[in-house]
Amino acid sequence: MDEPRPSNQEVQTALAAICDSQVFANKKTLPELLACIVNHWLAGEDINEDVLLSEVFKRDLKSAETNIVRSNAINLRAALAEYYDVEGRRDEVRIAIPRGTYNAQISYSAAIRERAELDRREAVLTEKEREIERRHAEFDKKVAEFEALHAKREAAEAVRQAEYDRKIAELETKLTRQIQRESKAAETRAQSREERIVSKLNTTIMNYTDDGGF
Repeated sequence: MDEPRPSNQEVQTALAAICDSQVFANKKTLPELLACIVNHWLAGEDINEDVLLSEVFKRDLKSAETNIVRSNAINLRAALAEYYDVEGRRDEVRIAIPRGTYNAQISYSAAIRERAELDRREAVLTEKEREIERRHAEFDKKVAEFEALHAKREAAEAVRQAEYDRKIAELETKLTRQIQRESKAAETRAQSREERIVSKLNTTIMNYTDDGGF
């Protein structure tokens, strides 16, 4: 992951603080040298000894004083180290000139980078929490839909069961009535048959008596 890059305004503010510090107050050339290096950094341009020799020290490239850039770069690195040990120890933006190059290395201090990393991780965790909440919401929605569908099916089943029970009750009532009618009809037929038998028997007895029987 790329480290956060200080803004141009932050870099210019850091540069001004360094140049106005006590460490750089009596160093006539170093503030100008640092400003030149930083300005090229802001422009996204690489810088070399020839550029510094021309722009800062106003020397011709054929000049015999080429060591002036190297010696001042050494002094600049030492002055920056001294500045950050005392006045600039709480600065959020750090400007350095690594050995072996004249290009600036500008970054946030370790504390700022750690804070930025913590913010990044917190943002990642927040996003994960939101994703978890979204999934929970979707799950709860599906559960609610399932429960609603289940309740609907149960209600439909209850209606079908009630209709079935009603039809069974109607059928039982019809069967009971039919059985009662058939039983009553059977009783009526039996009673009628018994009455006919008794009547016939009485008629036979009477006829027999009339004929001199008994």
